[in-house]
Amino acid sequence: MKRLPAIFLNSPKAQCSIHESGNMIYSAIRDSQKFEWDYIDLEHGRAVDVKKYACAIYNYHPGTMPYLDLARIRKSKLFKGVVILETLPESVFPLCPSDVFDFHLAIDPTIKVQPGHIYSLPRPIGKCYAPEDKQGEEIPRIGTFGLGTPGKGFERVVDAVNREFDKAIIRVNIPSAEFCDGATYGLQQKPYADYLVAIMKRTAKPGISIEYTKNFWSQEDLVHWCRSNTVNVFLYDRLQPGLSATTDQAIAAGRPLVVSDNTTFRHIHPYVQPYPFWSIKESIANGPQAIGDMQKAWNVESFRVSFEHALIDAAKKHQRNIQNETLNTPASVKWNSSTKLAKISRRLKRSIPKICNKIKVKVLKIDASDKPLPSYQMRYSGQKIADVLFVNHKNVQCGVHQYGRNMSEQLNKLSCIRLHYTAVDNSKEFLASYDRIKPSAIIFNHYPFTMPWLTQDLANGLSVLKLGFLHEMNDESVAELDNTLFDWHLISDPTIQSNRTDVFQSPRLLTNYCNYFPIPKIPTFGSFGFGFPSKKFPECIDRIQDEYDEAKIVLHMPFNKLVDSDGKITKSTVRECKSFIRKPGISLSIHHSFLSPKRLLDSLAKNTANIFLYDETISKGISSVLEYAIASRRPLIVNDCPMFRHVTSQVPEISVRNRSIREIVSDGISPLVPFYNEWSEAMFQKRWQEFFCHALKLHDHSNIQQGAA
Repeated sequence: MKRLPAIFLNSPKAQCSIHESGNMIYSAIRDSQKFEWDYIDLEHGRAVDVKKYACAIYNYHPGTMPYLDLARIRKSKLFKGVVILETLPESVFPLCPSDVFDFHLAIDPTIKVQPGHIYSLPRPIGKCYAPEDKQGEEIPRIGTFGLGTPGKGFERVVDAVNREFDKAIIRVNIPSAEFCDGATYGLQQKPYADYLVAIMKRTAKPGISIEYTKNFWSQEDLVHWCRSNTVNVFLYDRLQPGLSATTDQAIAAGRPLVVSDNTTFRHIHPYVQPYPFWSIKESIANGPQAIGDMQKAWNVESFRVSFEHALIDAAKKHQRNIQNETLNTPASVKWNSSTKLAKISRRLKRSIPKICNKIKVKVLKIDASDKPLPSYQMRYSGQKIADVLFVNHKNVQCGVHQYGRNMSEQLNKLSCIRLHYTAVDNSKEFLASYDRIKPSAIIFNHYPFTMPWLTQDLANGLSVLKLGFLHEMNDESVAELDNTLFDWHLISDPTIQSNRTDVFQSPRLLTNYCNYFPIPKIPTFGSFGFGFPSKKFPECIDRIQDEYDEAKIVLHMPFNKLVDSDGKITKSTVRECKSFIRKPGISLSIHHSFLSPKRLLDSLAKNTANIFLYDETISKGISSVLEYAIASRRPLIVNDCPMFRHVTSQVPEISVRNRSIREIVSDGISPLVPFYNEWSEAMFQKRWQEFFCHALKLHDHSNIQQGAA
């Protein structure tokens, strides 16, 4: 059978994951018995004569091919397909236009096929080594690698290893990246990889060593490097499109694999339960089976067969006779040699890095919407799914309301329950929801001031399990609890020590967030909260001026409609704050908008550090403002207020009672790293599902400590 001529147009040759993925794809298809493939690195300004080809495939990405004339390609008669590497769970078009190419090849086995338009392909994993069991090594070698961009979770790998091993070697390889390093340098005013490794070294406990290399290896060498490790670990928390390509080499190496619950690993999750559902040691034990299953599903042969089927099927759907079709449009713009055009070409070529940087920032900030990416859903194989009603109050400009909203959004992700959220202001509205849903259990986000209608008589009339989120608790108040209103008391304070069987200590929760903002050139300190005297905003200003002659202070101080309806308290605090400015180099900005969680995190992420110095005589409850500050990935400065005890009990070095502001800032986020694992959405989901299975007597037959799916 005569093979059909075709051409694969890869992105320009560079130290870049897009280009390397193109190489993997071409390596998988080049020995086809149906197509005779030519290969080109489509550099800027290169013209390609495509008349002799029946089909052309572009490995297009806006960051690596910003110069491609998409309008010209759209109009051409070229039978053309495109490889799409950066997909989202619900779309393959976050970065690639949907109307330029005739068909689209998503290298994502989780995507739904649309014949003639979108095809889902397996990962093109090359030569694979048989899985081996390396349990019992005296000093395990933990491997992790990737380009130096935000959200790779390298510091989380160190914390996870700290938790499970007394001695280990963490091998991290972060090569330079031509299309990323320029854009990421400004994030910390230094090579971003160096910044990441510095955090890793600060985080590692005694006995855990960090080996840092910067090699851009061939695919074969990278697989050998992965194979020399006991286990390879990737705990990404980025918010951007695409499946991770790093796991391809780790799978080919035949070594156990640990991944996070991040959507970039959604193709891995059917085989490997993410951390912390499987610990590192459990992943090592379960690794050989899981890796073997992935090697069978994703390999060169399965990819080539799927790739060729997609091309032939697309041709049929588009009624293209690819055996006779000729292509008569250049693949990219061709530059003539005239002096004028040559000057234009040179200017454009010089501008390409800037264009790439701008596009890369756009790519990195793909999470601009408040809508979160779909997240991992913990496995649940029980037959019974319970209906649970979550009751909040209506006033959104309230910390209690926002806490309840955050909790409900996370509980809604559990697979063992169907969560029904309602916000009400009185018993009539609540009973209407209760009668309509007929739940098996009710969770009240309870605070006496916001739910005065929840009385003992009403609670006694409810024949289902009643659970109450309680606020402003301490050891004494927990010991005095009775079951007048609730069967279960939900306490979100990890410092409380209680042996009561009707108390569940709900884990704290950090919103999944990735900081893509550069550190400001002028030291900038942020804080937020209602403008009550107990927040001590003037003291924050005073402390900053003690150590800095030039700084910006940004305060978000929304009005509280419940307690300060006329705004008098807040306005008084504003006047006091302004009166505390005593240096000409200190600027103060105060804003009163009530920010959404996403906008609040963005605001905190733009600062050098965030500072909270509450009244140290207040001991009721704990403050949830610190979770936002920690999630923003910026240094955190606090005092010894008891409301911060859930943080300062673990990291006293971030308190101004122990160190100066400058010293705290110099440590960066390294003291906060343990919270990114302990208070992650995955840990929250794991503990709550275990609790519901116990409290609601659900029988989950999926053992999260055994084998892959």
